[in-house]
Amino acid sequence: MIMKERKAIVEKKRMVEELTNVGQNYDVWAVIKLRNLPDFILQATRKRLKEMGSYVKVAKLAVIKRVLKNKGLEKEGEALKDPSALVFTPLSPLQLYNVLREERQPVAAKPGQIAPFDIVVPAGKTGIPPGPALTELKQAGLPVQIKEGSIAITKDHVLVKEGEVIEDKHAKVLQKLGILPFEAGVELVFAYDGQYVYTPDVLVWTPDYTKEKMAEEFSKALNLSVNASYPLPQTIGIMLAGAITRAKNLAVNANAITAESLPLLLALAVKQAEAIQQ
Repeated sequence: MIMKERKAIVEKKRMVEELTNVGQNYDVWAVIKLRNLPDFILQATRKRLKEMGSYVKVAKLAVIKRVLKNKGLEKEGEALKDPSALVFTPLSPLQLYNVLREERQPVAAKPGQIAPFDIVVPAGKTGIPPGPALTELKQAGLPVQIKEGSIAITKDHVLVKEGEVIEDKHAKVLQKLGILPFEAGVELVFAYDGQYVYTPDVLVWTPDYTKEKMAEEFSKALNLSVNASYPLPQTIGIMLAGAITRAKNLAVNANAITAESLPLLLALAVKQAEAIQQ
């Protein structure tokens, strides 16, 4: 037993030394998360990274932590909890992050998963002939009927609502219909370029993402300004237009005659007269 333990320790030290030496040949060190990752996605990602001159090594957390410690990344290593792999690459942290995003693929739903959003089965022909499948679809709650010799979904249907557990019957139906509602891919934990540690929440800020977020926040700021009646150069026109509309409605409801309300009052009177005649 002692011999086995010593052999394991020797092997661990050898691997730590080997990986540390390999890493010295690369500009960027990174860690990727492997928990709940389908093997086919990992292999596809490894292949692409290898083609781009990168080195990927799946290892035990104890080994990875020791290698990171040798690089001065002890704090980052100690924070690791999930099964992981080391990536040594000539790519920049942003390039690596983008490659991992591009390698994400659609995957099937599994029983026991929590739906992060409404899973909708769209209306239309399924191409599946009538038979046992018809019973399965009905038991899952889908509105179905036979059309032109095959099963058809008569209208869009929320199979699993956001936050609900995906049951076995739901997973089987989605698989039978060829619906892959989720995406899976290798997740970057962090990347280190010798100076800075980059995490996904930093790398996500691409020019397009930044532009999208700025537009979103600008829209929120406009709404806040208008709702708070706080005039700004960007909102004064919207506020004045709203005030004019409200003033016209007030004048009409109070039967107050003004240049703006008169046409509206006359149109309303005509409609009322027509209604009385009928």
